[in-house]
Amino acid sequence: MERMRKKNEALEAELLRSREREEAARRELAVARERLRMSEEAEERLCAQLGEVEAEALAQAREYLLQIQSLMKRLSSLPPQPRKGAAPAALRRWCRWPSKGQKPSDFRSTYLLAASTGIRFCSVGHPPPNPSPMFSSSGLHSSRRWR
Repeated sequence: MERMRKKNEALEAELLRSREREEAARRELAVARERLRMSEEAEERLCAQLGEVEAEALAQAREYLLQIQSLMKRLSSLPPQPRKGAAPAALRRWCRWPSKGQKPSDFRSTYLLAASTGIRFCSVGHPPPNPSPMFSSSGLHSSRRWR
Protein backbone atom coordinates (compact mmCIF):
# COMPACT_ATOMS: atom_id res chain seq x y z
CA MET A 1 0.00 0.00 0.00
CA GLU A 2 2.82 2.35 0.86
CA ARG A 3 4.38 1.63 -2.51
CA MET A 4 1.16 2.55 -4.29
CA ARG A 5 0.89 5.80 -2.35
CA LYS A 6 4.48 6.79 -3.34
CA LYS A 7 3.78 5.85 -6.94
CA ASN A 8 0.56 7.88 -6.84
CA GLU A 9 2.44 10.91 -5.42
CA ALA A 10 5.07 10.58 -8.16
CA LEU A 11 2.35 10.43 -10.81
CA GLU A 12 0.60 13.48 -9.30
CA ALA A 13 3.92 15.40 -9.31
CA GLU A 14 4.50 14.42 -12.94
CA LEU A 15 0.94 15.53 -13.77
CA LEU A 16 1.58 18.89 -12.05
CA ARG A 17 4.83 19.41 -14.04
CA SER A 18 3.01 18.41 -17.22
CA ARG A 19 0.25 20.95 -16.52
CA GLU A 20 2.87 23.66 -15.84
CA ARG A 21 4.60 22.86 -19.16
CA GLU A 22 1.22 22.95 -20.91
CA GLU A 23 0.41 26.33 -19.32
CA ALA A 24 3.83 27.70 -20.37
CA ALA A 25 3.24 26.43 -23.91
CA ARG A 26 -0.18 28.15 -23.94
CA ARG A 27 1.39 31.43 -22.78
CA GLU A 28 4.03 31.16 -25.52
CA LEU A 29 1.29 30.42 -28.05
CA ALA A 30 -0.67 33.48 -26.87
CA VAL A 31 2.46 35.64 -27.20
CA ALA A 32 3.12 34.25 -30.68
CA ARG A 33 -0.50 34.91 -31.71
CA GLU A 34 -0.25 38.49 -30.45
CA ARG A 35 2.99 39.02 -32.37
CA LEU A 36 1.38 37.54 -35.49
CA ARG A 37 -1.62 39.87 -35.09
CA MET A 38 0.68 42.88 -34.70
CA SER A 39 2.73 41.80 -37.73
CA GLU A 40 -0.40 41.47 -39.86
CA GLU A 41 -1.59 44.93 -38.78
CA ALA A 42 1.83 46.39 -39.59
CA GLU A 43 1.75 44.68 -42.99
CA GLU A 44 -1.67 46.20 -43.71
CA ARG A 45 -0.43 49.67 -42.73
CA LEU A 46 2.69 49.28 -44.89
CA CYS A 47 0.62 48.12 -47.86
CA ALA A 48 -1.66 51.13 -47.48
CA GLN A 49 1.33 53.49 -47.23
CA LEU A 50 2.98 51.84 -50.23
CA GLY A 51 -0.19 52.32 -52.24
CA GLU A 52 -0.25 56.02 -51.32
CA VAL A 53 3.42 56.45 -52.23
CA GLU A 54 2.92 54.67 -55.56
CA ALA A 55 -0.04 56.90 -56.38
CA GLU A 56 1.98 60.00 -55.48
CA ALA A 57 4.95 58.81 -57.56
CA LEU A 58 2.68 58.17 -60.53
CA ALA A 59 1.18 61.65 -60.22
CA GLN A 60 4.67 63.20 -60.03
CA ALA A 61 5.82 61.19 -63.05
CA ARG A 62 2.81 62.39 -65.05
CA GLU A 63 3.49 66.00 -64.00
CA TYR A 64 7.13 65.64 -64.96
CA LEU A 65 6.22 64.16 -68.33
CA LEU A 66 3.83 67.05 -69.02
CA GLN A 67 6.55 69.52 -68.04
CA ILE A 68 9.06 67.83 -70.36
CA GLN A 69 6.56 67.85 -73.22
CA SER A 70 5.85 71.54 -72.60
CA LEU A 71 9.57 72.35 -72.63
CA MET A 72 10.04 70.33 -75.82
CA LYS A 73 7.24 72.33 -77.49
CA ARG A 74 8.84 75.59 -76.39
CA LEU A 75 12.25 74.48 -77.68
CA SER A 76 10.86 73.37 -81.01
CA SER A 77 9.15 76.74 -81.49
CA LEU A 78 12.40 78.71 -80.97
CA PRO A 79 14.56 79.70 -83.97
CA PRO A 80 17.75 77.67 -84.46
CA GLN A 81 20.70 78.84 -82.36
CA PRO A 82 24.32 79.14 -83.57
CA ARG A 83 26.61 76.25 -82.72
CA LYS A 84 28.00 76.48 -79.22
CA GLY A 85 31.34 74.93 -80.24
CA ALA A 86 32.21 77.69 -82.72
CA ALA A 87 34.30 80.45 -81.13
CA PRO A 88 33.66 84.06 -82.20
CA ALA A 89 36.27 85.65 -84.45
CA ALA A 90 37.50 88.04 -81.72
CA LEU A 91 38.04 85.14 -79.35
CA ARG A 92 39.85 83.16 -82.05
CA ARG A 93 42.17 86.12 -82.68
CA TRP A 94 42.82 86.65 -78.95
CA CYS A 95 43.44 82.96 -78.43
CA ARG A 96 45.43 82.63 -81.67
CA TRP A 97 43.35 79.65 -82.67
CA PRO A 98 44.27 78.09 -86.00
CA SER A 99 42.66 79.45 -89.11
CA LYS A 100 40.80 77.17 -91.51
CA GLY A 101 42.99 74.42 -92.90
CA GLN A 102 45.69 74.95 -90.30
CA LYS A 103 46.36 72.10 -87.87
CA PRO A 104 46.70 72.84 -84.16
CA SER A 105 50.27 71.50 -84.28
CA ASP A 106 51.20 74.17 -86.90
CA PHE A 107 51.33 77.00 -84.36
CA ARG A 108 53.04 77.25 -80.98
CA SER A 109 50.96 79.68 -78.93
CA THR A 110 47.47 78.31 -78.56
CA TYR A 111 45.31 79.63 -75.77
CA LEU A 112 42.18 77.73 -74.96
CA LEU A 113 39.46 79.23 -72.89
CA ALA A 114 37.37 76.87 -70.81
CA ALA A 115 34.26 79.04 -70.64
CA SER A 116 32.37 76.78 -68.32
CA THR A 117 35.07 76.91 -65.63
CA GLY A 118 36.68 80.25 -66.35
CA ILE A 119 40.14 78.65 -66.29
CA ARG A 120 42.59 79.60 -69.01
CA PHE A 121 45.05 77.06 -70.36
CA CYS A 122 48.10 78.03 -72.31
CA SER A 123 50.47 75.98 -74.43
CA VAL A 124 54.21 76.44 -74.04
CA GLY A 125 55.35 79.75 -75.43
CA HIS A 126 53.62 82.93 -74.30
CA PRO A 127 51.55 84.01 -71.31
CA PRO A 128 47.95 85.11 -71.81
CA PRO A 129 47.68 88.77 -72.89
CA ASN A 130 45.89 89.81 -69.68
CA PRO A 131 46.58 87.18 -67.02
CA SER A 132 44.05 86.90 -64.24
CA PRO A 133 45.11 86.82 -60.56
CA MET A 134 44.80 83.06 -60.80
CA PHE A 135 47.85 83.05 -63.05
CA SER A 136 49.95 85.33 -60.85
CA SER A 137 53.13 84.12 -59.15
CA SER A 138 51.11 83.48 -55.99
CA GLY A 139 48.39 81.68 -57.96
CA LEU A 140 48.32 78.42 -59.85
CA HIS A 141 51.09 79.27 -62.31
CA SER A 142 54.32 81.07 -61.54
CA SER A 143 55.75 83.65 -63.91
CA ARG A 144 58.67 81.29 -64.59
CA ARG A 145 56.30 78.88 -66.33
CA TRP A 146 55.74 81.33 -69.14
CA ARG A 147 59.42 81.67 -70.13
